[in-house]
Amino acid sequence: MPKPKSIVLKILLESAMIIFSVFIALFITEWKNSKNEAAKTQLLVENIEKEIQKNKDYLKELIVYHEKVGENIRQTHRDSIEQVFFQDDRFEIYEVAPDGIIQGYLDNIAWTVAKEDKITNRIPLEVSQTLFTVYEQQTFVMGTIKRIANFLSSREVQKKELVEESAVIFETLMNELAGQERFLHMAYIEALKALNERKSEKGTHETTKVVSSDLQVDHVNIWVKNPTKAKELLTGIGFTSVPDSLSKVHTGQGTAGRYFNFLNGYLELIFVHDPNEMEENARKNTELDFTERANFQTNGASPFSIALKIKDYDIDKIPFGKVRYHQNWMGENANIYAAKNSKTNLTEPSIFVVYPEIESDNFETMADLTKIPDEYAIWREFFKHPNGAKKITSINITSVGLDVTTETMKAANGIENLTVAIGPEHVMMIYFDHNVQEKSFDLRPELPLILHL
Repeated sequence: MPKPKSIVLKILLESAMIIFSVFIALFITEWKNSKNEAAKTQLLVENIEKEIQKNKDYLKELIVYHEKVGENIRQTHRDSIEQVFFQDDRFEIYEVAPDGIIQGYLDNIAWTVAKEDKITNRIPLEVSQTLFTVYEQQTFVMGTIKRIANFLSSREVQKKELVEESAVIFETLMNELAGQERFLHMAYIEALKALNERKSEKGTHETTKVVSSDLQVDHVNIWVKNPTKAKELLTGIGFTSVPDSLSKVHTGQGTAGRYFNFLNGYLELIFVHDPNEMEENARKNTELDFTERANFQTNGASPFSIALKIKDYDIDKIPFGKVRYHQNWMGENANIYAAKNSKTNLTEPSIFVVYPEIESDNFETMADLTKIPDEYAIWREFFKHPNGAKKITSINITSVGLDVTTETMKAANGIENLTVAIGPEHVMMIYFDHNVQEKSFDLRPELPLILHL
């Protein structure tokens, strides 16, 4: 018969082992969460750094141009002011500002996304203050540009008898803008310096984001249950859809799409067209994720897909595990390659690579739509949106419980103008034309999509 003392010792030992196991499990969970959070923070910071560098390079050109415009106004002789500024009885600026006031936009997308993710709680106070300062100054610059645009479109400026006064106001505004831009340029330099110092302190030079020169976004998909309602949400805010009669049915796959074309890609609302065909396709292609994505409302899967294309097409350039996918409507040797992770990690957006023959068309300007052959001229109309949207300039996707350290997500986050991050819900944000209109449309909860024009 065991002694009471040995029984007590055994119970204490087993209890200690259970407590130790619980602590180990908690430690591992905390370590994984911490690692994931650190990777997300690093990605957000790298995107901000890239955005500031891009803005700084563009601003350098703007400063030279805007100072030249100010000089041109000053050199206009008083007796020729009316001749310079009035063309066909309308106030024009192209004699002194041949390229208008601004030809692009100073982006703040990366900073906006980072703020929404409360990044300022995870980076040093000094860095946060520097970033707030630089983006606040950037807002001042864009505000002054807007004031100049409003002034040049005002009714008063069209009065010839006020041309001298208008010229003085125009020059004053341009001088103010040039001064703000020079200050902003210095702020950009300070911000990049602060970010580089943080990088050195954290030893993050080994994980610096390298933008892939091979992978590009071809188009994006959103899985929907009610394609008619989803399409109406978009047409209701000024987007033109491809008519249903011309929209693709994915034969053999059991799906179909509703399409919105833009100069450099398209948005597809994908849905189940034939449940039996989809089920048969799932039996044939067990490593693909169509069924899981179609059931996103019940299984928590990300409802988004990102179609990629490869520069100088070569499947060996695909930097993640892949699954070959073929249907009869594809060419004999043509295949789509889906990421293996898309089936096993449903919190990730589904990723796949298209082959050259089905890549979306790319046009630099609306005028280039004339390159579409005349026999297909009707398709030119589907790129013209009443709300003015032309190009997709950035795509940001958030997913619940996402692991941003997988090879698929690392590849996605290495693509220019694409960010996939952890968030409180599955949401896609698409920015058009660098958000030049400063308009936003939140289509939630009906569609997990936020659009910025």
